[in-house]
Amino acid sequence: MKKIYIAVAAVLFLVLLVGTPLCKIADEAGLIKIQKISEITAGEPYAGTPIDGALNGLAGVKRDLTDLYTNYMPGYYQLVFNYGNLETALNAPTVSMYGRLKAEMAKKQQALRAGEDTAPVTGAAPDTTAPDTTAPGTTAPVTTAPDTAVLQNPETTPPVTTAPPVTTVPPVTTAPPVTTAPPVTTAPPVTTAPPVTTAPPVTTAAPVTTAPPVTTAPPVTTAPPVTTAAPVTTAPPVTTAPPVTTVPPVTTAAPVTTAPPVTTAPPVTEPPVTEPPVTEPPVTEPPVTEPPVTEPPVTEPPVTEPPVTEPPVTEPPVTEPPVTEPPVTAVIEVPKDPNRDKISYVYSTLAAKTQYNRVYRVEIGFEDGFRTTFLDASVNLTDQQKDERIRAEAAAINRLADANLDVNFYVMVLTRMQETDYFGDIILGEESTKPYADLFLSLMNEHVTAEMWDIGTVRDRIERVFLTDHHWNADGCYNGYLQMCRMIRPDFEPVKPGTPIDFPKSREYGSYARSARTMDLWDVFRVYDYDMGPYYCSQRSWSFKANVKLFQAVEYTTMDHSMYGEFFPRMSTIKYPNNHTGRNLLVFGDSFMQIAAQLYGSAFDNVVIFYYNNMAGVKYNEIIKQYKITDVLVTQFSERLLFNLRDDNHLGEIVID
Repeated sequence: MKKIYIAVAAVLFLVLLVGTPLCKIADEAGLIKIQKISEITAGEPYAGTPIDGALNGLAGVKRDLTDLYTNYMPGYYQLVFNYGNLETALNAPTVSMYGRLKAEMAKKQQALRAGEDTAPVTGAAPDTTAPDTTAPGTTAPVTTAPDTAVLQNPETTPPVTTAPPVTTVPPVTTAPPVTTAPPVTTAPPVTTAPPVTTAPPVTTAAPVTTAPPVTTAPPVTTAPPVTTAAPVTTAPPVTTAPPVTTVPPVTTAAPVTTAPPVTTAPPVTEPPVTEPPVTEPPVTEPPVTEPPVTEPPVTEPPVTEPPVTEPPVTEPPVTEPPVTEPPVTAVIEVPKDPNRDKISYVYSTLAAKTQYNRVYRVEIGFEDGFRTTFLDASVNLTDQQKDERIRAEAAAINRLADANLDVNFYVMVLTRMQETDYFGDIILGEESTKPYADLFLSLMNEHVTAEMWDIGTVRDRIERVFLTDHHWNADGCYNGYLQMCRMIRPDFEPVKPGTPIDFPKSREYGSYARSARTMDLWDVFRVYDYDMGPYYCSQRSWSFKANVKLFQAVEYTTMDHSMYGEFFPRMSTIKYPNNHTGRNLLVFGDSFMQIAAQLYGSAFDNVVIFYYNNMAGVKYNEIIKQYKITDVLVTQFSERLLFNLRDDNHLGEIVID
């Protein structure tokens, strides 16, 4: 037996001593391909000591040995990968149970907090089950998924039918004074039936039926024309009813109720200006005074309605019949399923903690059947640090905006999930930083137009941001481009969505995956081929089509590559020679602009970009004069723009004299 042990030890020793270097040599020679776990980089070199050379030499040897026995040891990658999968599988039941218990605890605490804010019934003890949780805005987390923390849309959840707390209120069964309370005196059975839980009147308690927010909501929820035709330009009743007089629902539409003359003239209740195609030949309406429409005269009596006072101000000039919608409408923003944003389950676990972030792994499912896993993070700062950093960054931006009032100044904060209202429902125990984002926007002076990039629901976050990274993906980039156009160039028609190109053989391990060393979760990298015409950029050797061929030929499967950063290099200038917009854009951005540079450039004649780590010393007014800048945009990841988390943002070091 002893000899067997010695033989096994000798084999292992030979594998480590001889096999590993041989594997590295074969991989570098192209004879075999070894999957590497990570890229081993050297630390800061020693300097200022008498033995710098020796110390740096030892550091190099250490780095080489670490790289050798981390990436080239036979079977080590497979061992680590399979161990990670096994660990995830073994922990899944416990993680699921833990997440559900935390969700239940959060719901109970939320119900208790809501109960503390509820005024008690006259003559009865305070109702700690919060019957008024059926009011809009407070029903969402409790009503649809008893086993998880849930987000809901209050407009689609009937609050009256889901008020179980009223049926289980112990104080009602033992508090005689309830019979004298005005809301309860209309339910006599309560006074004579001790088991109130079975008394039907309790389920229809007056406090619920008389809640003002509920009684005033039906008109909105039952008016199909209003809910399906917010812009009015796409109202189906107009296109199918030539006389227009057969569309009574339109008389109750919110935009029309503000025009008194319209309510007294049913035949003309739908403003002609909103008829996109103007395809109904029998329409015999009088000459419309609104500039955008050129309809023929009619034989009906003249209509006395004023020139359309509703939202046409925000619509593009309808100079041609085919133009039926604003050019900046984003198709990807329209939900295809009413259950798209309704969560059926969600639980999260802490995956890693770094100097700057706490990284969480989130398992989530939706009522339309979609389910996924993604990584996200919170900032590792105290409340005082958040407040101080917010104010410092806001001051730096206001300083730039005041330095030159001849240009338009814009800010778009590239939102993290932590800046949303739903963050605390997804990652329990963490607080949303939305109040700090709101503070930042409130600190912008009158010369600044500022917005938060829109990831209004957790489904938006999943679809517009990489699952394992903090950057927006190709779809999120296009969505941000549309929002930028609405903010800066509302008169510009954005380019259409391009042709998607995927690289399914490769794995994109994002920043969160690298921080948590999560190898069982990655993204499929996608780009879009947009038809934007010829342009020139500072990266003269860069070619979109050449990069597509290169990335299709190579398989990236390790964490030492960032396909996002390698496919889209940094570009400092972009020029579209066929554009004659008279607008030139100066951007102070970060790595989010690498994928967005060409898209943003399509809306201007010239775009000049400075990245966060090369802003120091930039002469602001000279750049504006040199490139004839008309618009300035500051757009960065909120972690940097709001909190300067890594102290690498140099907006305050831009020279304005």
